[in-house]
Amino acid sequence: MSDLLDLALKAHGGLDRWREVKSLDVRASLTGALYHLKGYPEGVSNVTVKIDTGRPAVTISPYARPDHRGYFTPDRVWLEDRAGHIVDEHFVENTFALYIFTQAHQTIAQGESPNAVTVGDVEETIL
Repeated sequence: MSDLLDLALKAHGGLDRWREVKSLDVRASLTGALYHLKGYPEGVSNVTVKIDTGRPAVTISPYARPDHRGYFTPDRVWLEDRAGHIVDEHFVENTFALYIFTQAHQTIAQGESPNAVTVGDVEETIL
């Protein structure tokens, strides 16, 4: 484990305490080139990002519209309206990217630094 990650974990109760956490809720404004390309030049502001610590899954609310939520998992991305109906959905076809994302999540869950994941002879930098 990296010294910085070890220090941060110790400051917040240690690895055993971290493993008790089921999810993290973060208030954020998300901006950048990706959002500009997706048709949101100003990004998405004042959203709640819920991160599942037990599996690689993220929910952003609101997303795209005030009454929509965005869901992100390694193999699927979708939008739901307030009633829970799927209004848009995409499946991840790049299995290598899916593998890297899943390996990174497992590395973090084990309390290790996710700076890179090695697959065979290929090292993919993720941070």
